[in-house]
Amino acid sequence: MPLLETMPKISVVIPFYNVESYIERCIQALLAQSIDADDFEIIMVDNNSTDQSAQIVAKYPEVRLLCESKQGSYAARNCGIAASVGELIAFTDSDCVPRDDWLSKIWDYMQTPDVEVLIGSRHIAVQNHDLSMLFDYENTKDAFVFASQQPEIYYGHTNNMAIRRSLFESQGLFNEVYRGADTIFVRQVVDALSTDKVLYCADMIVEHLELETTEMYFHKVKAYARSRERNKRVRHTKPLSLLQRCKIYLKTIREHRYSIVDRIRLFALLTRGMSNWSIAGSLERFRSSKELP
Repeated sequence: MPLLETMPKISVVIPFYNVESYIERCIQALLAQSIDADDFEIIMVDNNSTDQSAQIVAKYPEVRLLCESKQGSYAARNCGIAASVGELIAFTDSDCVPRDDWLSKIWDYMQTPDVEVLIGSRHIAVQNHDLSMLFDYENTKDAFVFASQQPEIYYGHTNNMAIRRSLFESQGLFNEVYRGADTIFVRQVVDALSTDKVLYCADMIVEHLELETTEMYFHKVKAYARSRERNKRVRHTKPLSLLQRCKIYLKTIREHRYSIVDRIRLFALLTRGMSNWSIAGSLERFRSSKELP
């Protein structure tokens, strides 16, 4: 890699595995960021892809292409962190498209000295009314959780997150579990330091390309439920209570001025999501109990 004339302020680290349908749009969105190109670097880490993903990345000389043979997105992220040079490290996924002011928002929010971790909002890239309502709820939930100052309910999502390099130096890199190491890391930070170290930024936005239907959303819900159960042995995260979820639901329908029909529809979707979460978590607990000696 040629020597950089100026040291980038932000390193963007993105793992990828078999995402040839989406990865070019992700790269193009990063190259279109509103901040100066010298102020950030893009590091994409191939995690054993067997499709054309790596070849697509290789077409862009502005992107550093690395390889991580240990399977797992957090192993790939750790590889990218180790190779990065920015004082801030920004994360998104290879099937996400950041808004053009994403990095400028990250830089601006990180000017608050006490803030160590930024959590951004997530939107969909397709026209799907039910899915849009679910993401309205998810973003309202994020705002609620990260304003609560209750460390036991904090979590993370590396599809839209930024962390100071100095925090990795003091707390260590991501735990290389299959899923949920972002939540483990955030919980470690708020338990060791303070909830004030984590800031939710509603206008730090990425759009998901992969999530196109409610079925895909519910599939993700079940995956997150399973990972939370598996990761309890590492760091327990308390689920939201029914009362808290009701408050978030009511705030969502008020802020977005939903019609009666949409209020009922969203309630039904959330009820299905909670059912999927509960069943997937129970099955994972049962499976884990069978593995214990």
